[in-house]
Amino acid sequence: MAIQLYNPFENVFLDSKTCFLTGVDLMQEDDNITAFPQWVLSQYELNDKTFTMMDNVTSFLYKDLKLPCSLKVKQAFTDLDLEIQAAFHKGYDAVKSLNT
Repeated sequence: MAIQLYNPFENVFLDSKTCFLTGVDLMQEDDNITAFPQWVLSQYELNDKTFTMMDNVTSFLYKDLKLPCSLKVKQAFTDLDLEIQAAFHKGYDAVKSLNT
């Protein structure tokens, strides 16, 4: 059985009510995750720093960059972030040995 992948660029359909990864309709408009995990923002002091888009005009605070996602996707990213964060705290060899 082939897996049906969601491609938001197929119809250029990107909004805050649709999961960016699965295309599932979201229950609440505030169902989202930050583009960068909170531990990264804190560790590298990025929360209040500006992220400038490639157009060199549009900019956002790192902490305000968010992606709409379903609760299932949010949990998957949380689990992955915890694994990566633990590896970062252990050092280079632990990061290198992460399952890719």
